Amino acid sequence: MKTMIFVFAMATFFLFSCNQPSENTTETKDSLLEVHESFSEETPENTAVDYQTAIIGKWEYEETQMTIGDQTTNIKAMYHWSLEFKTDGNFHEENQFAEGDEITTLDNTYTIKDNFLQRTGAIEVTIIELTKDQLVIESLSAKMVFNRVK
Repeated sequence: MKTMIFVFAMATFFLFSCNQPSENTTETKDSLLEVHESFSEETPENTAVDYQTAIIGKWEYEETQMTIGDQTTNIKAMYHWSLEFKTDGNFHEENQFAEGDEITTLDNTYTIKDNFLQRTGAIEVTIIELTKDQLVIESLSAKMVFNRVK
């Protein structure tokens, strides 16, 4: 959409400039190029996430977002859940359903293909969002939100 706006602005500029270059024409052209560059930098589809690198580190569970129809509910489904992804393709996972329950762990390998995360010994999940601070994965129509801790 932003690219279409830029193309329209450029076409309009050239249509009404009548091919008579002037100092104002050059300034306008430079301004339009700056606008295009800023759109290009802001457009998410122009920036692919390197999931393999961005996921490295430790993540703590915050909440689960469940959507049924047009209603979304946020719940804390686990008392404690942490994921740690290492550069060598291994991961460490801990979870505890309720306070006082035993902490269960899983140590194994993981792979990422496109935006699908497969942890050996666990079900495959889809990476919905991955930023420097937050990881959102989805499985069975539930989104699990994690925050980076290191």
